[in-house]
Amino acid sequence: MKTGLILLLLMAPFARALEVPVAIQDVIDGRTLEVRHPGGAITRVQLAGLGTAKREVLVRLAPRGTHGFVLVGGTSPQTRPVIGFVYLCPNLRPCTTATFNLNAEVLRHGGAKFVSNFEDAELRQMLIKAQLEAQQARRGVWAK
Repeated sequence: MKTGLILLLLMAPFARALEVPVAIQDVIDGRTLEVRHPGGAITRVQLAGLGTAKREVLVRLAPRGTHGFVLVGGTSPQTRPVIGFVYLCPNLRPCTTATFNLNAEVLRHGGAKFVSNFEDAELRQMLIKAQLEAQQARRGVWAK
């Protein structure tokens, strides 16, 4: 079962989009997480749209055990870690609908600068808007 979940997630870049339920296992760096699947498999996910990022921002926004979903898809090359979007559940508990886009929140807190490494125009605009909020408020990397 663990191998199947990992293969399903890693094959996702060839699909239109795939949403996989996960829980945060660990923060590796400012833009890379390890997530645990319901069967126990662990996968590394790099947050799409983030350049070099501050680890402490991601640690604060995505504590271990937080539940959510990883959305991967589009035309990105198959990579390890998987490049995707992480949506966290309200109250950080298991849910069927996650509304908190972690990628955007890291940018909104000034934890990173936006990079365009995916094709979805709607998600790109959401991340650019989040970064603009951080720039205007002079948060994080924009504090200078």
